[in-house]
Amino acid sequence: MLTIPLLYGKPDEVLNKALSLSLTNKMTSALHRLKEVFSMLTEYGFRDYIVIDLGLISSMSYYSDITFQGYIENIGKPVLFGGRYDNLAEQFASPIPAIGFAYDVDTLLSARSNPLPVREQVVIRFDEQNISVAMQLTKRLRALHYRTILSNRNEGASGTYVITITESDKTVMYEGETEPFNSEEQLLLLLQSLKEENTCNR
Repeated sequence: MLTIPLLYGKPDEVLNKALSLSLTNKMTSALHRLKEVFSMLTEYGFRDYIVIDLGLISSMSYYSDITFQGYIENIGKPVLFGGRYDNLAEQFASPIPAIGFAYDVDTLLSARSNPLPVREQVVIRFDEQNISVAMQLTKRLRALHYRTILSNRNEGASGTYVITITESDKTVMYEGETEPFNSEEQLLLLLQSLKEENTCNR
C-alpha cells in the first residue's frame, strides 16, 4: 500500500512492479488494461514519451478511471489533461460512459513562434492486419501537417483524401477518383498530383 502511490516512471517498469504488488483482481485487470493502452501508444511511435504515475490524483471528482496529462518542451505545466468519466453523464439523464480531454490553447500558441501550415484532411481506413502500417502512415502525414484521422470502419469519417489500407486493397481517393499505390513515397506523390490534376480540370 505504501509503495503503489510512489510508482512513477517508464511504463514497463512501473506496470510490472505494480502487478507484483497487486492487491485485488480488479487492480490486476486495470493494470493489464494499462499495458494494452501502452502497447497501442507504442504502435503510434510514442513509447519514449510516456510515463506512468500511479500516485497521480485529479482534483476533479467525476473521473472514474484513467487520467492523463500532456506536456511539451520548455513548458513547465500540463498543456493537455483529461480522463475517463463513466458516471458523469448520469447527472444529465444520459448514462453514457465517456473519455475526454481539454487543452490550453493560449499556452500552446505562446510556445510556438511561427504558425504551421495546415493541409487537407486525410482519412485512413484500415483492417486489423494493417494497423501498424496505418499508424506509421498517420505519423508521417501528421509530420507533413495533414489533418489525419484513423478509422477501422468502412463508413463514417470523411475527408479530402480517403486512403484504404487492407490486405487486398491499397488505394487513395480524391473527389471520386481512386488510384492504387504500393509505397508511402508513391502515396505522397499521389496526394499532391491528384489535387493538382483535379484543380486543372476545373
